[in-house]
Amino acid sequence: MSNQQLKLTFVGDVMCESKQIPAHELSNGQYDYNEVFIDIKTHLGKSDYVVANLETPIAGKELGYTTEKYSYNTPKEFVESLKRSGVNLVSTANNHCLDRGVQGLRNTIKQLDEIELKHVGTNSDKDSRKYLIEEIEGIKIGFLSYTYGTNAFANNVYLKKEEKYMVNLFQEQELNNRLTRKIYHNPANLFSRIYNKFGRLLNPQQFMKPVYERKERSIQCKKQLVKDLKQCKEDGAEYIVMLMHAGGQYNDSPTTYTQKLSNFLLKKGVDAVIGNHEHVVHHCKIQGNNQEKITAYSLGGFSGIAGVYKEPYNKMADYSVIFNVYLSKKGNEVKVQKTTFSVIKSIPFGKDKVKTVLVNDLIRNCENENERQKLLSDNEKMVNTFFGSQFKVVEIQDEYNLKSIN
Repeated sequence: MSNQQLKLTFVGDVMCESKQIPAHELSNGQYDYNEVFIDIKTHLGKSDYVVANLETPIAGKELGYTTEKYSYNTPKEFVESLKRSGVNLVSTANNHCLDRGVQGLRNTIKQLDEIELKHVGTNSDKDSRKYLIEEIEGIKIGFLSYTYGTNAFANNVYLKKEEKYMVNLFQEQELNNRLTRKIYHNPANLFSRIYNKFGRLLNPQQFMKPVYERKERSIQCKKQLVKDLKQCKEDGAEYIVMLMHAGGQYNDSPTTYTQKLSNFLLKKGVDAVIGNHEHVVHHCKIQGNNQEKITAYSLGGFSGIAGVYKEPYNKMADYSVIFNVYLSKKGNEVKVQKTTFSVIKSIPFGKDKVKTVLVNDLIRNCENENERQKLLSDNEKMVNTFFGSQFKVVEIQDEYNLKSIN
C-alpha cells in the first residue's frame, strides 16, 4: 500500500472448541493448526493491518484445555497459526477471557507476548494502558477493546475490587449483585420464585432476557471508558476503533442494548465500532455527511464449528465477513476513503476440523452445479445482510464496496 492510504482489516470471532483440540494433536503431543487459516492467508496479506477477536484463553495445558461446551482454553499453537495467517492484533476482552480464572488471563497475556502477537482488552498489571496506539502507514490508530461481561454467572469468577483493572468492561460482571446471583442459582426457592415473578411483572425487559443480555450497573465502568477514550486521543490517536464485545447469541439483528451502546461510543469520540460476540453477521451502519462514523454490529465467526459440526445449522453461522476500512491522511486530517468487505465461510476438512475460505474461491472452484448455486445464494444473503438491504442482485466480487450500494 502507498503511504497515502491505509487498509485496515477486521475479522470476526476466532474460536476453538473441544473437538478441535484432539483433531489437531500430533503424535509428539504438540498441535498443528496451520491448515485452519492457510487458505485465507493470501487475502489477509493484502491489508496493512489485521485485527481479530480472540475468543478463547491461551492459558496453558496445566489449566486444562477445553472439554466443556462454553468454557475454553486452547493450545498456544492455535494463535501462532493465527498470527502466521496475517493477524497483527487480537481483542481479548470478551465473555470467555476469565474461563480459566485470573491466572488464565495472565497466562494468555504472557503467551501472546511471547509470540509477539499484540493484544488489547485485558491487562496483567495496573499500569497497563487500556488502549493500544499503532502508527500504520503514517496514521496513528487507537484501539480499545471492551466487553459486556465475562460469563461470571457460569464460571463464578468475580473480580475483586483490586482486580477490576484486568478486564475492560462496559458494565459490571453478570449477576454482580449477590442477592440476584443467589436467586439465579436457586430458582426453585420460594423467595426466588416470588422475586422473579414480581421482577417479570415490573421489569420484563430485564427479567425476561437471558442473563448474558441483562443490564448491570455501568456508571463506574462508563466513567473509566470515557477517561480511556480521552487519554487515547491525548496520546496522539488520530483515528479511534472500539472492538465492542456485546449482544446476544445468534440473534437475527443487533440487540437494543448493542445499538444504544454503539451510539454512546460514537458520541464519545470513537470513529469505528467493530462488533463481535453474536457469531452471526449483522448489518454495517455508516453515518455522517462524509461517512466518517462506522458501526459494524457483528462480523460473525471468522473461525469456528457452529453451523458445521454443531447447532445452529439454520443461522448461517458458518459464514462471516472480513471488513476493511481504507484511510488516508492529508496534513493532520484522517479520512475514510472507502469501506469494503468480503464474505468467507468455515468449511469442514478431515475429522472435526474446519478451515476459513473466501466464498468467492469456493464458487470459482466448485464443480457441482447444485453446490455452486447454493454458494451463490448464500453469498447473496450474506452481502445483503451486511449491507442492511434486501433482494439486491449481487455480482460476485472479492471485495464489496459499501459506498457503491448504500
